[in-house]
Amino acid sequence: MRPCDLCGRPELTTRHHLFPRSLHRRLKRKKDARAQDLREIVDLCAPCHIRIHQIFSEKELASEYNSLERLLADTRVQNWLCWIRRKPSGFRPRTNSWKARRG
Repeated sequence: MRPCDLCGRPELTTRHHLFPRSLHRRLKRKKDARAQDLREIVDLCAPCHIRIHQIFSEKELASEYNSLERLLADTRVQNWLCWIRRKPSGFRPRTNSWKARRG
């Protein structure tokens, strides 16, 4: 197990594409992103990965939140991190409660 790049908890991680894969074709066509940018990923634990996709739309992720620094600068992400960092490794929030916290 390695630490999550967002919360720092030791967890099994998933790969988060900083430029969402669903937009790769469009970004290449418009030349809005370089090929190396499209390959950039960060390793996130499942709760953080799900929460990022709940907070931001795919377009927001591609245009405004396409780096770890930008994600960390957002107050909604900061609020999430304050909460999740107090939880033990392996903790999984219930999905319904996450939706209630959105925004």
